[in-house]
This record gives sequence, C-alpha cells and structure tokens, in this order.
Amino acid sequence: MIQFMRAREVESAAKKIGAAALIARSEAIKRNGPVLLCAGITGTCAATPATSDWAAGWTICYDRNADGACDTGTTSDPNPIRVEAAQPLNITFTGPASRLQFNADGTMTSTVAAAFAASSQAAGPFQWNVRLAASGASSIRKE
Repeated sequence: MIQFMRAREVESAAKKIGAAALIARSEAIKRNGPVLLCAGITGTCAATPATSDWAAGWTICYDRNADGACDTGTTSDPNPIRVEAAQPLNITFTGPASRLQFNADGTMTSTVAAAFAASSQAAGPFQWNVRLAASGASSIRKE
C-alpha cells in the first residue's frame, strides 16, 4: 500500500508541473506578454535563476517589460501569479536548468523542447515524464 501511495505522489508531482506549464502558457496568451516558469519559491525569476532545483517548488510570474525577471505586482494584479511549494522529499524531480518563458502566442522562447521527470525509489522502477514542445504543447506520460 505504501508503494501505491508513493507512486501517486510521483504522478501528482508530474501533473502539477504539467499544469503549471499550461497555466503559464494560458497567462501569457491572456496577458498578451511574457510569462515565466522557474524553479524556486522565492517569488522572483531572475534572468539567471538562483536554482534549478524543481523539487524545491516553482514560481509563475509575468514579465511585461521582457527583461527576463518577474515584474513588481500590484494589489489588483499580484505577481507572482502562482507559487508551488516543495515536493515530497522522497521524490526525485528534474527539469530544465533555466527558467521557461512563454510568449503572447503561447510558444516558448526556447526553440527546443523542455522535459521534466519525476520518480521515487519507494514508488517503483518507473517515472513520469512531462514534455513541453517549443510550440507550448505538453504531454505527460508514465514510462
């Protein structure tokens, strides 16, 4: 039963980052401007992120001035848009070394796909993979 619960934690972590990418993409389209997804929960996405540890959580924020960092929010339009807390300690979670930027048309600034992987020794010998195409489209699969 514990292995089953651990497997659901891994699945949940993968689905959370997949959902975060969809939210970031949707916000970029809605706002007609850049939105960033980066590792860490400091509430800022610097042009050069301070961490690439996606297991520590992630931040979604808008970047209207396109300088590669989160803009200052207001009471009526807070920034960051969303912050996800750290994932359970037993999960190994990897992702891109830098932040992802979604453009007003829903594409990513990067011309190559981004990939995330979530796994856990306690959950068994499989992992969940999240792939993001440069077009912004995403897929989540167990492998």
